[in-house]
Amino acid sequence: MSMSSHAHRPKPLPLRSRDEYTIGIVCALKREAIAVQSAFDHFFLKENEKVETADGDENAYSFGTMGRYHVVLAHLGDMGGLEAKGVANNMRRSFRNIKLCLVVGICGIVPVIEEHETLLGDVVISTLVKQYDRGKEYPSGFKETNMLGPASIQLKRAFNSLDTPQPMEYLQELLKQHLLELNEHKHMKTYHYPGYRFDHLYDAGYVHEHSAGCTTCAANNYCKAAVEASCDQLQCFADKILSRKRITDLDQTAEAMGNTSDNARRRALDEKFNAGMLPRIYLGAVASGNKVMKNGTMRDDVAKDNEVIAFEMEGAGVWSTFPTVVIKAACDYADSHKNKRFQNYASMVAAACAKAFLEQLQMGLPGNVMLDAVGASGPAQSRHQRNEDRQPVPTRREGEVSNIFSGNFTGTNFGMGQNYTSQGDMYFGSSPGSGNHRA
Repeated sequence: MSMSSHAHRPKPLPLRSRDEYTIGIVCALKREAIAVQSAFDHFFLKENEKVETADGDENAYSFGTMGRYHVVLAHLGDMGGLEAKGVANNMRRSFRNIKLCLVVGICGIVPVIEEHETLLGDVVISTLVKQYDRGKEYPSGFKETNMLGPASIQLKRAFNSLDTPQPMEYLQELLKQHLLELNEHKHMKTYHYPGYRFDHLYDAGYVHEHSAGCTTCAANNYCKAAVEASCDQLQCFADKILSRKRITDLDQTAEAMGNTSDNARRRALDEKFNAGMLPRIYLGAVASGNKVMKNGTMRDDVAKDNEVIAFEMEGAGVWSTFPTVVIKAACDYADSHKNKRFQNYASMVAAACAKAFLEQLQMGLPGNVMLDAVGASGPAQSRHQRNEDRQPVPTRREGEVSNIFSGNFTGTNFGMGQNYTSQGDMYFGSSPGSGNHRA
């Protein structure tokens, strides 16, 4: 079943063995998984196209291709690091040769990254995951103890190669291309961009609460009614919305359009927003925890103390099991004013970015697990012939990890940054030209 603009390409044959899958994806929410499935170039839905999982693996999976790779998508039953860790452990039981796992979906973003304004829909790619809610409580306050350890040297090298002008410009172009494709997908009809006029960033200290007539809010206590109400319903003060240049530029464009009707003007602006101005990609450390961040003041403090650019809940759970990259798009600003209006759109952006990331990714993988240049593993070959042509996929002993990239890679506690020897590398391709991914 073809799921994208690559429908004219020959459908690749599904993999015969679960040991041949080397790319994993994890999604916590149904809306995130739907977006990822819609980004599949080919979706293997028939029973004989799937592989059997190991005994005791209770996960639910989807199988497909993205760019040059066959991928296996694991669906979480709930949000959070504990659920993600359980799913990752089961996934490793069945798919022992996963070399890279992408955690794809939505996040809360820090409003300013390296002096650059962020907007809803911007996407973050993690160079590191920090478990910010794990630590020790002292009389003077809570002290985080990030137990995840640093990223491997291979991932560091890979991101150093990506975080340069030409590869990032190319990644942005791929993101734009796939976002426009997904925007036309039949399953993405409710995932369209809601409009920049709903993108409100409030002052960090301004709390989403009743302005008058509520004794609970007046006492600074938790108010369920306020939490469940929208900013429009609570009439959150407009003068507390921060002015941002990226929004102002769009407003100026609207004024320049003169007598164009409001609906037509907004439609044109939204098209401009989707087609060229945004989303933007940021690389950096991502904060992961078992609680939803809904506090603007705490968001800023944690971001400053931990040097993180976004908040999410599943990356830490996957980190200690697989080499992990979190790719998530902003659906809110991790403050008390957060709502679900941008969640579908952010899910679509994250899926588009994950696909762009994999298309640009250069990995040395065993055998013919990558698709060829036309997106198929050879239409003239039978599955038996392809299997004969493959080199044997190495199995991994307990406590060892096969090389993510190429050559030899051994060690224990992958993700903890300890006791590794390696050969080979992982890097990202680029196209001619130059640019700045944060300008």
